[in-house]
Amino acid sequence: MKGEKLWQRTISESICEIAFTIGSRHGIKTRTVRQKLWVQRVDLPAGKGKTVAATSIIAREFDAPAGVKPIEWRGLTSRSEASLDDAIELIDWYRTSRRRWGQLRIAA
Repeated sequence: MKGEKLWQRTISESICEIAFTIGSRHGIKTRTVRQKLWVQRVDLPAGKGKTVAATSIIAREFDAPAGVKPIEWRGLTSRSEASLDDAIELIDWYRTSRRRWGQLRIAA
């Protein structure tokens, strides 16, 4: 990872697409949000030549309506094995704790 930016390294090939419905807010109507999901295990510098293992997760909206800022979520977890289900669970936890996103589902 030396010399690479964390989020740039995370985005190589998306592992799936997810979708959920977001309620109306700030004058924007209720809509379906579709995001690509990336998960990457990384070692972060921890000083004195040490590293800390983490998993970075990015969920980035594609095909957002014209004039609407795409929704992107980035997160780090210390979970050693972040599977697709783990990543979705973390995104769902964030979504529900923020009370701003709707039901999450994997796009077929």
